[in-house]
Amino acid sequence: MKGICSLCYLSAISLVAVSLNVNSASFDCGKARTHAEKMICSEDNISRLDRDLSSAYKAANKLSSTSLKQGQRDWLKNTRNKCKTTSCLEKVYKERVSMLDFISAGDDIYKSAEKLKNSLGYSLGEELLLRAAEKNDKRALYGLALLFHKKRNDIIPVLKEEASKGDMDAVFLLANKYAIGKNDKVYFAAENGSAKAVKWLIDTHYYSVDDDFKLDKKPSLAYKYYLLGKKANPDLTFYGESEIVKELAMCSEAGDLDTTSFLESRKLTREDSPWKQARLISKKSHNPRLVLQLACIGGDIPFERRQAVTESYRAFKNNKGFKFDGCTYAQGSYSMGLCAGNSSKTY
Repeated sequence: MKGICSLCYLSAISLVAVSLNVNSASFDCGKARTHAEKMICSEDNISRLDRDLSSAYKAANKLSSTSLKQGQRDWLKNTRNKCKTTSCLEKVYKERVSMLDFISAGDDIYKSAEKLKNSLGYSLGEELLLRAAEKNDKRALYGLALLFHKKRNDIIPVLKEEASKGDMDAVFLLANKYAIGKNDKVYFAAENGSAKAVKWLIDTHYYSVDDDFKLDKKPSLAYKYYLLGKKANPDLTFYGESEIVKELAMCSEAGDLDTTSFLESRKLTREDSPWKQARLISKKSHNPRLVLQLACIGGDIPFERRQAVTESYRAFKNNKGFKFDGCTYAQGSYSMGLCAGNSSKTY
């Protein structure tokens, strides 16, 4: 009889343990249906994170927010429920809790969103700002413009106010994104230290990767405004700055190609390939400056162009004959396909 009672006692303890485990998540595990919900209920660590998330959400949602509620629904459907492993659940739960904690912490909204964007993912910082922008938070609207490139009418007054205080990024965005102010405001902003204006000039005149003449690219111009901007704002920086600036410096020594005159003199169109022309010219004549100019504005892949510019620059500095062949730099599938297929656009 004692043995039977002992078994009954152990069974009761087991049932209590199971019951505690079933109810350890923020929802009723007895009603768990999705694979993600069942994993949450079966792992104490994930169950605890689910409770943490529930608390963080309640704290962040003290003031009614349609976007936060919808964002939570979207997260459950498109992020949490897509997880197939507990490690995935642990990762997405920690990210979501951190994002919600930022919302309720009361820190500077712009800096919080920037940290989220850089550490936990693009959408988390954006959602934080959208949440605050519902209440016309100026810092949130400013962040949506600068960090997430949003174009909204309610952002314009905020940018105008910041521009009046000397914010060069705001000056640039008004001129470039909203066409408010003269186009030379872009150059004015770059000259006075706007990282966004400087990067836009570099992207437009050098880093945009299209092997054609459709844009009158001027790498020397971009380099000039980089130096001016860096002088005005020593903290100015951007991703890949060191390598890109080295390339711009090499290109600037050759000067910018007069694209219109070049095309007219050779009866070419803007759809023609700069690298193909560099190859043809290097075979027929000795003109390392022109080859370097063409190398700087052609190519389809950044790291391929880096090699082409470096080698062309070396030939230019040494004034040596150099047979340019873009296919020797081809590493990407697109450019390798062009070279292998004898396309009319072959380098």
